[in-house]
Amino acid sequence: MLWLLLVFGLIIAIFLFITLKPFRYWSSKGVKQSSIFQLWVDNIKIIFQLVSPAEHTVELNKRFSSERYFATCYNLSPILMIQGPELVKQITVKDFGHFVDRRCS
Repeated sequence: MLWLLLVFGLIIAIFLFITLKPFRYWSSKGVKQSSIFQLWVDNIKIIFQLVSPAEHTVELNKRFSSERYFATCYNLSPILMIQGPELVKQITVKDFGHFVDRRCS
């Protein structure tokens, strides 16, 4: 019985590690982002259509208004959100080759 509990606990721990890994991607690189719990709540609001993705993006921009860039997650995909026209210009024009897999919105 004890072995069954240990195996079950190990499976739960591995599942949580794999599930929570995308939520820690940008914070492990030093980029500011909301807590993991807040990211889960935000994703649930979007999935159940309580808030549109556009409204959520505006809310995030207000929450991180003092930052030049911040991070979030949509559907387990870590996303870097850029604020400020100069930084956007630098990334999209000057450093274009360094940022190959972009999603602009």
